[in-house]
Amino acid sequence: MSYDKAAIEALLAKPRLTATDLKAALSISPALKRLKPKDWFPEGTINPDAIRVRYDLSADQFKAVAADLAAYQGGLLKGWRVFPRGIPVPINFRLELEIGQPFRH
Repeated sequence: MSYDKAAIEALLAKPRLTATDLKAALSISPALKRLKPKDWFPEGTINPDAIRVRYDLSADQFKAVAADLAAYQGGLLKGWRVFPRGIPVPINFRLELEIGQPFRH
């Protein structure tokens, strides 16, 4: 099997996730735009192809954001997970979003 060295170098040098992509993804929810993330972490080697963003939300904040996320049809939101905090009735929620472009050649 042969590989084109120039093509591989170009792929590694080209950012897969731009600042514009991230801003567009975070604008999917008007409620989310007003909230500050707890933290974020780039995922991918050399250049990130995704960013994982975490939020700690109250129950009311989560309800507002969840409706927007469930209705989102764009391609930048790769996935989202929710962790309720508080038993038996959650008083807040940890929301993790995975934002990024699908793999590109």
